[in-house]
Amino acid sequence: MDFPGRLTTYSILKLGRSVKGKPLRPGDMVVVNHGKHVVLYVGGGKVAAAPHQGEPVQYQDLSRFTGSIVDVRRVL
Repeated sequence: MDFPGRLTTYSILKLGRSVKGKPLRPGDMVVVNHGKHVVLYVGGGKVAAAPHQGEPVQYQDLSRFTGSIVDVRRVL
């Protein structure tokens, strides 16, 4: 699969296939906050996320984003 030079939230919404509503797997991209942010599911109910631009990536509970999940994309 060819990836564009730069991934944006908009381009991620076109990658792979939607698996929203199915069990998550590590590597799934979870689109949240009205489609304005993407976090990466790492397993065990955790995601890797940068809270704000310029801040380091950190592990956070997926439950923090439960009400704002727009889509879940799986690229395989």
